[in-house]
Amino acid sequence: METTVDRRHEIDLGQLHDAILKLRDGDFSARLPADWTNRAGTVARVFNSLVTMLEQLSAEQIRVTNEIGTLGELGCQAEVFGVYGSWRQMLDGLNRMAVGWTVEMRRTSQFAQAAAAGQNPAPLKSEFIGREIAQMQEHINAMASKLAQKSD
Repeated sequence: METTVDRRHEIDLGQLHDAILKLRDGDFSARLPADWTNRAGTVARVFNSLVTMLEQLSAEQIRVTNEIGTLGELGCQAEVFGVYGSWRQMLDGLNRMAVGWTVEMRRTSQFAQAAAAGQNPAPLKSEFIGREIAQMQEHINAMASKLAQKSD
């Protein structure tokens, strides 16, 4: 009597290898069969959920950097639910950067508007982002101060 082996209980190393290579190369279409059972099914579900999470993280990172860095739309935040550990730290870091840029650019814009209207706004001081942004704000402060002196 011949018995058939249910291959859904076994991890197909060829499929696993191909899916891992796709994921490594940034191809988020990589998935393992959902009909695998037992330990193979657990591996497939975990792998597939990891790919989905990475796909969502990637999409949000691209969206936020495009909105802020290319379109100049401030105030956006990345949202991916169910991420923990280092993945959460990466997402939170992206959001902290977005907040810092938003606050500093809006503050600088308000300062420039007030100075252009002939008001004497309080000097800018970067709170979230240092170095080049702080230097830019120092230059703007100096320019506004010179303009105020000329108008006196």
